[in-house]
Amino acid sequence: MHNQEILKRIFEIASKELPNNIHTFKGESAIFFKGFKISLEKGGQYLWQDIRYSNYYEGVDKFITSNILTSGFCSTLTKVMYHNDTTKVEELHKYIEELDKQTTYWVKKSSINWHKQKEQQQGILKNKKLSENETVERLNNLTVKYEKNRVLYEKKRNILKIERINFQADILFYTSRLNK
Repeated sequence: MHNQEILKRIFEIASKELPNNIHTFKGESAIFFKGFKISLEKGGQYLWQDIRYSNYYEGVDKFITSNILTSGFCSTLTKVMYHNDTTKVEELHKYIEELDKQTTYWVKKSSINWHKQKEQQQGILKNKKLSENETVERLNNLTVKYEKNRVLYEKKRNILKIERINFQADILFYTSRLNK
């Protein structure tokens, strides 16, 4: 927990660096910046909170706090955001790599399914011991089995494709923040 004197200094630093970013609600003055909130509550109590990782406010890491006191509010929080966004982009690229491997697996599986179906189809057609009705029935059963697997493999690839698109959109978002 940070003491009130330190939080007061952070509030003052933030107020000087972001004078147009002070919001007042019901007697509370607050400054929001890059997922952080420093505020002066109605009773004169200062709060220093982090909401970068969830919708709930958490305490701020003491390392970040000490850097603000030495390097400034905007500069420190911008560096924190840059570091987090860089890490996130790297993680997302790894996820996409894994999705690509999975997609390649299901493409190969689909190809094997097709070749296997064609081989079995030729075997059925070459089998002279089967009556015409048996041949038709076995071909129909083979086609149903093939289609069931084909549809399953296609669904898996489509799910991976959608995930990949979402990860790429996230990469664009984080990259755009890095380039500001």
